[in-house]
Amino acid sequence: MATEKLRVGDIMTSPAWTLQVTDPVRKAQNLLIDRKIRRVPVLEGERLVGMLSDRDLLPCSIPVPAPPHTEELDRAIEGTHVIKVMQPTPISIGPYHTVSEAARIMLEHRVGALPVVEQRRVIGIVTQTDVLRALLGYSSLPAARRPLKQV
Repeated sequence: MATEKLRVGDIMTSPAWTLQVTDPVRKAQNLLIDRKIRRVPVLEGERLVGMLSDRDLLPCSIPVPAPPHTEELDRAIEGTHVIKVMQPTPISIGPYHTVSEAARIMLEHRVGALPVVEQRRVIGIVTQTDVLRALLGYSSLPAARRPLKQV
């Protein structure tokens, strides 16, 4: 498929992993680590209200080596909810927008992922990696399974 006709809906990850504003930061950390993702839409009910990235979680991470009061730090992290560290008012895109439009929006707003929204519901997510793969004509195979080409 020619890239000028390729739509966000063709390359997005669907369904997207999501978090609720009331979820603890620990749950967010575990989701990002377990699923090997860097960004996740944050919902209040079914409404998109924020985006959370691995960078947003850095202030909540336990330093290594752990400080002497690890239990106290653990309690503080457990009491922190996603709403406190997420980026509010996320920029989203629809599934019928072109991949080039997604790339332009990501560049203009300096974001690494866009939640894909249709009829006010998050139906997926498109990342910089998805857009680059599409624009370069790569298949949907994960990068680790695609043979490397030398230039």
